[in-house]
Amino acid sequence: MKINNLSLDQGVACYYSSFINVAKFHNENMMGEDYLFLSEEGMALQTNIDDIHSLKDVVISNNLNKLIKTFLEKYSIKNEYNQFSEFPLFLEYIFNEVHKSNPIIIMTNSDLLSHDQSYNYNKRRTHILVVHGFDVKMGILHFIDYFIPTFPAKIYNGCMSINALKSTALINDNLYYAFYFDIPKLKKNNFSYSTTDYIHDLKKCVDIYMSELSKMRGISFLVNNAMERFGENDIKNHLQEVVYNIMYNSIIPCRTILKNICNNNDWLDSRDKFDKIISEWYSISLALIKCGIVPKDIKFEKISEKINTLIDREKEVMSVLRGKDVMHDSN
Repeated sequence: MKINNLSLDQGVACYYSSFINVAKFHNENMMGEDYLFLSEEGMALQTNIDDIHSLKDVVISNNLNKLIKTFLEKYSIKNEYNQFSEFPLFLEYIFNEVHKSNPIIIMTNSDLLSHDQSYNYNKRRTHILVVHGFDVKMGILHFIDYFIPTFPAKIYNGCMSINALKSTALINDNLYYAFYFDIPKLKKNNFSYSTTDYIHDLKKCVDIYMSELSKMRGISFLVNNAMERFGENDIKNHLQEVVYNIMYNSIIPCRTILKNICNNNDWLDSRDKFDKIISEWYSISLALIKCGIVPKDIKFEKISEKINTLIDREKEVMSVLRGKDVMHDSN
């Protein structure tokens, strides 16, 4: 049993991208990644970088996962995570839903995934997969990983053994999770999103970013004072997680969506500028990873200077973007 006509659109975060592809499967009018990002204020940045004593307490997130819940609640679509204490019940739920042609969004432990080598050295994180088929005789499940956290990110459409899922999907050693939302209600909605709404939300997105530049400056200050503030051991133990959040939970994913918005509207000049901005953030992330291995004050100072320069460049690009006109209907 296998659902074959799921879209394979590359996204910017595992849950965010998985949900959009599954929702599009059920309703072709479902808005895309860029529309959802704009309409739900995806540019809003959550940070906690001031009153902390360790890098493990740093928060840098655009909380893309929360956008899904906000979106579904706006359209009064019930959503929740179904919890299962026993694997046979979890597996039965997956089989029943796939039989009804409902792809299932599930939680897994990233460090137990084996379909890409990038997971082999990752610390344990919750990662989202979409199960869309099974073969009991062969003992396998068909699944899609819509966001493998590499740069650039990758997508995987393949199989895993049912036995592997038993350990891979056991979260916190006690529960299995499958995301549920009211599919019949989602199917009935036309999700109209006019050009006027698109322009309004794009300008609002830019305004939110402009108002939060101080938070971005705070990241630069955090980097500049890392050695003095946290010390070498804390940097070695926790800086990598800060970088992971920059690359996959906040800064780079959001700029990737903005680049896609520019591409969709033929704003090629702004698209190319975002391409360069993304590459710069990637270079900064790699430099921070190296600093986490061998911390040195002078390196952190130089990276901080690069962040400030890049923020200035982003401010110019976003100012231009605010003055753009949408070149096609966004319905």
